[in-house]
Amino acid sequence: DRNSWEGCTVDAWQLGTALFYLFTGEHPFGDMHDPATVCANVLSDRRVNWPLLNGLPLFADLVHRLIHRCPEKRLLPQNVSRHPVLWSLDQAVRFVTPLLLLSGSPTKQQPLGAGHRPSRSSWMRWLRHIPALAVLGEDRPPEAPREFLSRLCDQAMASSC
Repeated sequence: DRNSWEGCTVDAWQLGTALFYLFTGEHPFGDMHDPATVCANVLSDRRVNWPLLNGLPLFADLVHRLIHRCPEKRLLPQNVSRHPVLWSLDQAVRFVTPLLLLSGSPTKQQPLGAGHRPSRSSWMRWLRHIPALAVLGEDRPPEAPREFLSRLCDQAMASSC
């Protein structure tokens, strides 16, 4: 019913702000010692501390989905486990496998448009933000898709034993 849906959207917002605080030590809408300003920022959707998540794009995406200004667009708490931030290594491998098998070895970025596929290096950088894929490490150069998949599968097998 409507009351339980509204309760879930409030829970989602509270979860998002709590996660932001856990990731950054700050409230997304300002200094918690100045509640009037925080309230004004909430009402105007002014996320003054948002830049603190610049280096964590998937975490920023999760928090953004939880604290979306429009309650009907918020990620509900019961669906949070589907977000890539919380994927298991097995879920991440299942997501990545088709990308790796279908990718060629593009090296230059193609212009946006029909048939556009981002370069392998750009999506490899994105994959490094999935916590379950931390095996990639920031300092590793992009490797051939099949070699990467093989290493990823080896890591998955090792972690499941």
